[in-house]
Amino acid sequence: MLSGVPVSWVRYRASMMLAGLFSGIAGVLLLGLQVAVDPSAAPLYLLAPYGSALIGCTTIQPGRFNVVGTLMGWYTLVVGVTGLQLLGAETWVSRSSTEWHW
Repeated sequence: MLSGVPVSWVRYRASMMLAGLFSGIAGVLLLGLQVAVDPSAAPLYLLAPYGSALIGCTTIQPGRFNVVGTLMGWYTLVVGVTGLQLLGAETWVSRSSTEWHW
């Protein structure tokens, strides 16, 4: 900053480049697991990152996103989902509006 380098701009660009790099690596790994390209596969993997960031934001420092809180939120989410699966809960539940019994 003292030498004239715009630190916030460099930090922003570097974080976007790293996010793109990690997303590309994740896409290649997902392609290797599925052995085919499926454009509708991505929404299934969005709940865990969004949920862990939201849980982590409210856990450690309310209102601030941070790495430690996100990791703790991710751990909490994984333990909860794995525990429910071990108890016999379905991994994905879908019901139409006619199946609900009030």
